[in-house]
Amino acid sequence: MSTMNWNMSSDEWREKIVEILDRLADYYRCKRLSEKTLEVYLKGLRSYSLEVIVHAVDAHLNDPDQGPFFPKIADISRQIGGTRSDKATLAWAKLIAALRRVGAWSSVAFDDPIIHAIIDDIGGWPAVCDWTDEELPFRERDFLRRYSMLLRVTEVPHPPYLKGIHELNNGNNRYSPLRYIGDQARARTIAGGQFKGVGSMIVLGTDRPRRQLQQDTGAEEPGSGDAR
Repeated sequence: MSTMNWNMSSDEWREKIVEILDRLADYYRCKRLSEKTLEVYLKGLRSYSLEVIVHAVDAHLNDPDQGPFFPKIADISRQIGGTRSDKATLAWAKLIAALRRVGAWSSVAFDDPIIHAIIDDIGGWPAVCDWTDEELPFRERDFLRRYSMLLRVTEVPHPPYLKGIHELNNGNNRYSPLRYIGDQARARTIAGGQFKGVGSMIVLGTDRPRRQLQQDTGAEEPGSGDAR
């Protein structure tokens, strides 16, 4: 099952989940779920993004113990627990690699908008690059907690990329190309503003609404520098 972007309305999300459940019924050769049962699934899964649900269903299908049976909400939720942990750990590893290879002076675009949202929320790219080795254990726990929480959110406002010191100090003029981290095509898409968030976000660790992140619609075309 292919993953989908998060930028969708609640009606689109609902339509995709019903489609997934119908395809599962075909796969397991059982009757399509009734309207009442569909509503139970939709209510039970409404706090998860489509991408996370798709990954969890794929994991269930490959589970040697539970895979032979049509997934219940609890099965999907259990898989999501593992999915969130795995994705958060991979994102942390990607962030640490970028800190060591790129540094604070260059602007960067990750292939994961959740990383952008977290870094922007905790002070920006140069601030993160200032972390000491002694801080890393605490920073890792905080990052993993934030990431796992945001995986449950359907729409995550985020900057298209993260500005480095050169750009911050010189009025949006970069002296070095924008560095792309991870999947180059996806990172370029995110840097181009194709994954714009909608509405407000919760400041991580509080229940206060966060301002909508500002998008740089007038940013110059990203350069050709890449970082893997």
